[in-house]
Amino acid sequence: PLFSIMTTNCKLFKEDKDVVSVLTLEERVRDNIWNDALAEGISIGESKGISIGKAEGKAEGKAEGKAEGKAEGKAEVILNLLAFDFPLDQIVTITGLTRAEVEAIRDAGNL
Repeated sequence: PLFSIMTTNCKLFKEDKDVVSVLTLEERVRDNIWNDALAEGISIGESKGISIGKAEGKAEGKAEGKAEGKAEGKAEVILNLLAFDFPLDQIVTITGLTRAEVEAIRDAGNL
């Protein structure tokens, strides 16, 4: 191994849970490489998680916005039909909403 010459005379101490162990320089370097790789892996995972979360949030927001826009458009059509004195039964048939939903839109629109 690369560090075999150094490890003969060079030892470092590591304290872990009340047990003192002797680490060679080669073991310490291996531990540092492992810890660096672990930290890099965690960082990459966090970054990917954030990207996935943003994409999911964007898609969810887009779907919600589309649904809200569609509902607002339907409400506007209902209010216009009511303003032209269309019968509620015809509006229910045209929109596919229940009578109660159409009445709620009418009441919210103050017609």
